Amino acid sequence: MPRLSPPAPLHNSSFPIHNLLFLFFLVLTACIPPLPEDGSLSFQTIEQKNDSAYSLQEQYTALEPGLVVIDSEESRERYEVWFGEKGRGQLGRMNFGTTIGVAIFQGWKNEAGYGVEVERVVRVGDVVTVAARFAQPELGGGSSPAVTSPYQLIRVSKAGEWHAGITYELVVEGEIVAVFPTPEP
Repeated sequence: MPRLSPPAPLHNSSFPIHNLLFLFFLVLTACIPPLPEDGSLSFQTIEQKNDSAYSLQEQYTALEPGLVVIDSEESRERYEVWFGEKGRGQLGRMNFGTTIGVAIFQGWKNEAGYGVEVERVVRVGDVVTVAARFAQPELGGGSSPAVTSPYQLIRVSKAGEWHAGITYELVVEGEIVAVFPTPEP
């Protein structure tokens, strides 16, 4: 009766490690979706204020429109005072590895009827463009006096590769009205 010999040991002991590294790579790339061809980034509104109901908290007080990007714990701590309780809570739970917060401000207003509505977020290369509409009271509409700083705070999903050096632009009616980080004079 022929004797069966045990199978020969694998001479390449790193074979299982290669499999694990390949599996790790697949899982890692599955976590970060590729940037869509048109550059569109998905976003969700975290908080939106168009009235003076939050006037007891600190606010964005510049007269001109503004754009702020919250992409780390440090930036969250710096800017969260400008948002209501819901916005601060959402920012506190944000995973900055897969998402960023973006706040769009219309600027300080002294009457009711203003508002911000983000329409689209697009990334082309190292530029992220936030397209928004700014509502204004109708002329002669008799809007009531109010001190307000309308804003919309959104969560933007990261797609593709993200790194330092990305510029963010706020575009309203086809015109760039704010840039982040603010360019040096």
